[in-house]
Amino acid sequence: MNNGWVLLNESSVCLTELKEICNSLNYKTTFNSLFRANVPIEINSKICDYYDLDLQVGVYKTPPGWEYKFHTDNTRNCAINQLLTEQRPEYVGRMIIDDMEYDIPYSTDVPCLINTALPHNVQNHSNSHTRYLLNIHVCNFITFDIVKTHLINKGLITL
Repeated sequence: MNNGWVLLNESSVCLTELKEICNSLNYKTTFNSLFRANVPIEINSKICDYYDLDLQVGVYKTPPGWEYKFHTDNTRNCAINQLLTEQRPEYVGRMIIDDMEYDIPYSTDVPCLINTALPHNVQNHSNSHTRYLLNIHVCNFITFDIVKTHLINKGLITL
């Protein structure tokens, strides 16, 4: 266990539906030049209820050749992310913890609570595959440790 991320015990709710609709959502460019779409309100509500947190649920689209350099988020302290497309070697997500660089273990199997207050990046080195990532933004700058404890208490994370 580290202070950069922790895997949850089970897949996020609505994952099958999100996989089916992720390529047809209305993506907009964020002020950080990311491609993000909000999910339908019914799905957002189900996910907020499931995690019992104030959340903004969306999907990030990472096209071939796209890169977002190391950064810390300025809109939150943590997020719960899960791949909606199968992991490929060309999809790179890394985090810097104590001056060491680590691969973030994103998968389609289980979500990953990540500490976005630590430097992290994303790259898609593919020439032809788009990466879609479920992004569950934890609102109100709640810290990684508080959210992790909350999810442990709900039985969604096992230490």
